[in-house]
Amino acid sequence: MSIPLRVEDYLLAAPAIDLGVALANASSKFAEERSRIVQQRERFDELCRLAEAEATPDQLVAIAAHLNDFEKQLATILVPVIRSAEKTIAKRLPKGSPPAQQSFYALSEEAADIASTWLEAYQHAQIRLYRLASEKLKATGHPSTEIRNPDDLDKYFREIAE
Repeated sequence: MSIPLRVEDYLLAAPAIDLGVALANASSKFAEERSRIVQQRERFDELCRLAEAEATPDQLVAIAAHLNDFEKQLATILVPVIRSAEKTIAKRLPKGSPPAQQSFYALSEEAADIASTWLEAYQHAQIRLYRLASEKLKATGHPSTEIRNPDDLDKYFREIAE
């Protein structure tokens, strides 16, 4: 070997680990996600307005069921985030914890809140669609059904979808 290998030529610079910067980036990312929640709610509002104007009760039920499929996919991503944050939150910070630990704790709370708020937006849109279907059915003279629990609601919508 005529040219000696220099290990230095194969080394990357040391990682720039700055917890303060990482926490600040997380904060701005969370603000962006909160903004996206608002956008998602607006899109669901638009979906519901269009569905109310154009869809039949059966179509409204189908749209809500399809939205539920997407919620389930989203839940596979967000529920682990919520569970992980819950573990952190459950530990309770000791008095006099360092600022970085306090920030991590606060970000865990915020992550859980953002994740659950996303899922709630999907659930709220589904409820609105089901209510619209019910209102349209009632307007056409379909008999009203008393719904006391989620099973009654499922049964009711299965019956009208058949």
